[in-house]
Amino acid sequence: RLLQKGVKKIIVSLGSKGSMLVESGKYVHISALKATPVDSCGAGDAFTAALMAELVQGRSFHSAANFASAYAATKVSQIKYFPSRRDVKKRFSQDELDENFKKHKSFESLQDACNYISSLLR
Repeated sequence: RLLQKGVKKIIVSLGSKGSMLVESGKYVHISALKATPVDSCGAGDAFTAALMAELVQGRSFHSAANFASAYAATKVSQIKYFPSRRDVKKRFSQDELDENFKKHKSFESLQDACNYISSLLR
């Protein structure tokens, strides 16, 4: 319904399963980066804040979502304040971020994207 009303970009968090973004009629699954959870409180807020910060800095939606995944993984792996960009860079090398970006799966139809999400959540 949101797409029918003219919304151009949508992202749905899937927690430890990553997220699904919709942009320009394409559906892309963003893989979650590996983390050993210590404190999951604030993970969704961390993801959203990082996504918005990256978008404000002019990053693409896809790239911003990839960084937000790394940011949320860094947040849940520690018990303290929200991490800095430096904390994320210490935890994940640029190569790891690039490799995660390559793993993203694209879908041409909403049905295919929904079927994929269903398979992740089983």
